[in-house]
Amino acid sequence: MRTCPGNPRDPAAAMVHHMSDLPSVQEVRLVLSHMLSRARFAGAIEFLAQVEAVEAVSGRIDYVDLSLSPSAVAAPYLSNPLPVYGYVNDARGEPLGQFLLWAADGKLDCVEYAEYLHEYKAWPSLDQLVDVRPS
Repeated sequence: MRTCPGNPRDPAAAMVHHMSDLPSVQEVRLVLSHMLSRARFAGAIEFLAQVEAVEAVSGRIDYVDLSLSPSAVAAPYLSNPLPVYGYVNDARGEPLGQFLLWAADGKLDCVEYAEYLHEYKAWPSLDQLVDVRPS
């Protein structure tokens, strides 16, 4: 598995964000399910089927690496990022950022959370994911 784009190769640099900042596997699965169930591209169904195979997360709050069960079946779509964006608003309804999904060799590999102000205080709750659109 490769590291998400933008993730530092130096493990010490990755410690800028504490592990507690990382979302849980369940929180990541919810975002993946929400986005992929609304996606309309070749391979979206296969990627949706991989969501339950996500066993662990690592990395940082802005680039969450995914570890999938070896039994996860690869999707036919191999390029990055997947052609779907998830738009996130803050509690006031103001745009906060977006989610991008990355794959490697036909398997979900990373969830990128691109926050516009680069503050990354917390992983957004599912109700903040207000819109899912094709890229």
